[in-house]
Amino acid sequence: MLSFVFVTGCSTIGIHSKQTPLVNYIDQNITEKDIQFIAHDLVGYLKDPLPPASTTFIIKLNNTQDPFTPLLISILQQNGYGVIYNDQLEKSKNTGITLSYKVMPMDDGIILVARYGLTEVTRYYVHSVTGDIVSSSAFLTRVNDGGQ
Repeated sequence: MLSFVFVTGCSTIGIHSKQTPLVNYIDQNITEKDIQFIAHDLVGYLKDPLPPASTTFIIKLNNTQDPFTPLLISILQQNGYGVIYNDQLEKSKNTGITLSYKVMPMDDGIILVARYGLTEVTRYYVHSVTGDIVSSSAFLTRVNDGGQ
């Protein structure tokens, strides 16, 4: 199976995005094992465009408990990222990069959509014959450069 990757534009990290962050959402039907795989996979991807020692993420906490957010925060911190997690993004918008995400079922797999700064990444996962999830595509990257 061939996967195609479309990368557009360049990411500008120092500029606060006027793009509205995603509402963090983790579907309740996603298993803990799948959540662990996806969280580690996302952090592994983020290491290339956003070096750990010099990047601080801002993560909005959900009103409801989800197993993904605390795990993601822990993995980010273990990998050297700074993490500010709160429910008041406006007060902390100039101190880091807002990271938001959705993890939900799609067709027979799971889709991850994550947004940081002006960049949105998407990855689709499928279940293997053993029941484990595997990525079925590279991370697809889209940069909202305002049409420039």
